[in-house]
Amino acid sequence: MLKLLSIRCLLFLMFCFPLQCLPYENKVIHIGIVIPEYVLVDFSKWTKSKSCWLVNEFDAKPENRAAVELIILCKALNLGGLNFEFNVLKSVDYNESKLFVQQKKAYIQGESVWKDQANTELFHISPAILRKGEFSKGIYTLQGHPMLKTVKNLQSLQRYRGITVPAWEQDWYMLRQITKNLLTAKSQFEIYDRIKKGRADFTLGEFSSELTMVFGKMYLYPVPDIKIIIAQSRHFAVRKGMPHSTEIFEALSLGIAKMRSTKMIVDLFNRAGIINSTTDHWKIITTDLDTTDQP
Repeated sequence: MLKLLSIRCLLFLMFCFPLQCLPYENKVIHIGIVIPEYVLVDFSKWTKSKSCWLVNEFDAKPENRAAVELIILCKALNLGGLNFEFNVLKSVDYNESKLFVQQKKAYIQGESVWKDQANTELFHISPAILRKGEFSKGIYTLQGHPMLKTVKNLQSLQRYRGITVPAWEQDWYMLRQITKNLLTAKSQFEIYDRIKKGRADFTLGEFSSELTMVFGKMYLYPVPDIKIIIAQSRHFAVRKGMPHSTEIFEALSLGIAKMRSTKMIVDLFNRAGIINSTTDHWKIITTDLDTTDQP
């Protein structure tokens, strides 16, 4: 009996440790996750007939970055060895998702956060899924707007009226650097509505495979050949002080490391057009700005 026990222990040491076996591998961890309803729509389409970690193509056009990040989150947890299920809590928007997680109603919000906005006292912060310098945005306006033909550089952009939500700190900071004609909005809907009514000219937007931004039936288009770089990285934040917080964070970190080593994260963002090869040659107008005090 003692000999048999010794053999079992030896096999455990030989095979489990090299494979980084995890103590929680045989139990299902139910991960409460907060997802805005508009993000959940795309995520649900992609995962209707397959597990989220098997999704490699995105058929929603234009693609939603937050929905793509949910796929990355799922793949990372799976590659990290976690046996898990998502328990989805719907929210109105990013800010409400953030609040729900702070209140421990869920472990994680289904969208990454800027590094400078990550509260390390409350959250475990994952390795970056978008590294500093990997994430660029376009200058978006209505189809047919004179900007699409006349704006070629920072100087020609400054005569137009930008608009964004002040709580979106990175966008707000960059627009303040770009133009003195900066207007405030309370929501994404208000941004689109005021541009549509001619009360603002442009906003910052994330690229997609089709390069368009869409809200309902309204489309915005990027000013060609110019873009900005956000000098911050983005990370997932796992709420501390909950029963499985450490297990989730360790699996997530391991999975992200594996995805980075195979360039899987960049590949997924490329497929979605968020890291967009079409814009590789576009002029980065923010190189002309002083961003030393960027949030």
